[in-house]
Amino acid sequence: MIRHHTELHGHAMSYLEAGRGSGGPVVVLVHGLAGNATSWLPVLRQLGERAHVLAPDLLGHGESAAPPNGDYSVAGHATRLRDLLLRLGHEDASLVGHSFGGGVAMTFAHQFPERTDTLTLIASGGLGPELSIALRGATLPGVAYAAQTVSRLAPAGSPGWPTAARRASASPRPVISTGWAAHCAR
Repeated sequence: MIRHHTELHGHAMSYLEAGRGSGGPVVVLVHGLAGNATSWLPVLRQLGERAHVLAPDLLGHGESAAPPNGDYSVAGHATRLRDLLLRLGHEDASLVGHSFGGGVAMTFAHQFPERTDTLTLIASGGLGPELSIALRGATLPGVAYAAQTVSRLAPAGSPGWPTAARRASASPRPVISTGWAAHCAR
């Protein structure tokens, strides 16, 4: 697994990559609103055995830029994913989206059907007749930047996302399971 940094539309973008030499299909893992590319670490290496896996940090998350005037809409994120794929020389990919990332992946599939091989959604937002107020609010300009700033102010030792992810994986109904990873690797 390798961490890469590139620039798209004048902003830094970071992503994790596994399985470049696997000979398998390109799979893009899109994290949720409170996550980043490392949210996929429990499955990244395993999927990389059979697929070329890319796990980007969406704008405003992880090691990607968080410009105060950035486009944090699901369509903006979907367009950047397309542009990342093109920058890396990939015409199409299978997308896996978790939570807010599911909304981004669905928008990608809608905007760029010719670039979408498959679409897998995990506890995805935006599946009902209306988008929840929380997901709508999350796309407002500056919200991701503000959330990132607030999370940095959290006291040391507070549970945070990594602990929540570990708890979710260990729950009776895991969010990320090895069975799911095996299914995606087929």
